[in-house]
Amino acid sequence: MPKFIPLSALSFAVLFGLSACTTPISQNANIDKPATTTMPSSLTFNPNNYETMTITQDGQSLVVRAFKNIPYVANPTEPDYQVMNIYIPEVYFTGDTINGYTADTAPIFFPNGVGGYMPAKPMTAESRAGRDGRVRTSSVATALMRGYVVASAGARGRTLGTDGNYTGKAPSVIVDLKSAIAYLKANDALMAGRADRIIANGTSAGGAMSLLLGASGGSTDYQAELQKAGAITNADDSVFAVSAYAPITNLENADMAYEWQFNGMFDYQKMSVGMLDYNVKRERIKASLTDEQKIWSNELKSNFPSYINGLKLTGHNGQALTLDNHGNGTFKDEVIYHLNNSANTAFKNDTDLTEFDFLAQRKSANPFYVADFDGYLAYLGRG
Repeated sequence: MPKFIPLSALSFAVLFGLSACTTPISQNANIDKPATTTMPSSLTFNPNNYETMTITQDGQSLVVRAFKNIPYVANPTEPDYQVMNIYIPEVYFTGDTINGYTADTAPIFFPNGVGGYMPAKPMTAESRAGRDGRVRTSSVATALMRGYVVASAGARGRTLGTDGNYTGKAPSVIVDLKSAIAYLKANDALMAGRADRIIANGTSAGGAMSLLLGASGGSTDYQAELQKAGAITNADDSVFAVSAYAPITNLENADMAYEWQFNGMFDYQKMSVGMLDYNVKRERIKASLTDEQKIWSNELKSNFPSYINGLKLTGHNGQALTLDNHGNGTFKDEVIYHLNNSANTAFKNDTDLTEFDFLAQRKSANPFYVADFDGYLAYLGRG
């Protein structure tokens, strides 16, 4: 599915330093944290095992405590991935507030870096280069600046394992993320943030996992796998809310949707996944569709309208969303409508949109609109 137009371009830097302060977190009398769940000592949160770091965003700095590579299961099969990073603003250890939040009221932002159902390390507060080469500010840093506690768990994925022993096959990824949630719930009394206010976040396959976290809280379906991993199974694994971007859940029809958009674009960059020094190495390689793949692309695109028309969808104005045999119609108009809203939201947040040639302007309270949908798709590129 098309990605949202970027809302902002933020700068960010980090400075590391070791610290061993043991200042206790002040407790808010209006919020009673539950007692720590019985669990192995190896899965008990250690409030003294951290580094201090400073993040800077939009000219403002924030000191945080970074608790890195914390194991959240007792029996990991991939210990490099089955760990979590937790970041807590330093002011919460001195009784101060951010955005009205205190150590006891701050929600916990729980982003994952899962993509393509491949393994993912815990997300960090460092900036990173996006697909277009531009530096992206970490969502971890953004959430911290707004007063959230941030906990990001790594997770196993489909490329892990050898010789038929695929340690990352389903349901490993959701088992790992649920195990991390249980860890946060079980250790709630020992750390800042409200474990009853965990917001799961992810994009694409990571978005699908966030949705599954929201839908499967407290489910017994994963108990055997959770026990096998050594998760804290007597702790709640439900989340308070989900923030999912482009969650890829309808896998059986995703190829049709993709070719409806990118049919006719033959060149692309494919992701090559390999191992280097026991770490997953991802590299983008230029490639082109083969003649056989072009035939498949045409067939998938031609099948998409009947699929959409069979869903009986309605748009924002109540109009039926349909496509004709060429892939045009009110469904496409609805997609463009939401893209226009995204562009104007970005504009109102002071984002410079002049670099996007597919956008045009008119005299309106919402001046920007997608004048060239094919140009928008070309900007995204077949990836």
